[in-house]
Amino acid sequence: MVFEQTKRIVNRKLRKIGIKVHYRLWKEKYEESWVYEHGHVVHLNPDDRRSSTLAIESMEHLLLHEIAHIVVNDYLLKKIKGSEEAQKLFGDLARRYRRDLKRKYKNKDFISTYAQVHPEDNFAEVFAVFANLEGDFKKIRKFLRKSRKSNLVLKQMFWMRDFLESIKEKQRKGKRHYHKVISKRRFNAKP
Repeated sequence: MVFEQTKRIVNRKLRKIGIKVHYRLWKEKYEESWVYEHGHVVHLNPDDRRSSTLAIESMEHLLLHEIAHIVVNDYLLKKIKGSEEAQKLFGDLARRYRRDLKRKYKNKDFISTYAQVHPEDNFAEVFAVFANLEGDFKKIRKFLRKSRKSNLVLKQMFWMRDFLESIKEKQRKGKRHYHKVISKRRFNAKP
């Protein structure tokens, strides 16, 4: 029940920021939350939502964080090779995923303590906060002021907005292309 409600809330937030991400949700009992990006399967452990290292302690934030790893794999790694700005803001996202689990301390240049573990987790935390606050920059600025974050984090939020706009455009074009292909097949089909 909690998982279905969380999924509905997260899907509404994703629609609000204008993107669509297909994923399946599994309840993880014994391990930490993780995602299999290629299969779009999110394994979520409800206990992880209580982690003080996340920017926002909630199931929705946790699910959005894991969905961000799917977004990185589907859209960002292809784009990141030519984007020096993204590399400056988040770090080397193409670097092999090995988390640095040494003790981290609060840092005003990262949205959360967990964002310091790996550049991909930095991106995931920024994405999760952006989506959680539904891309509303009034709420985002208030959150960043309250959390005492630097202008670098605000720049990440602006970059995220522009990046998500590019995904929306790709998804719209893809949908139009899909409909053209279906129409051609329908009319060119032999009886």
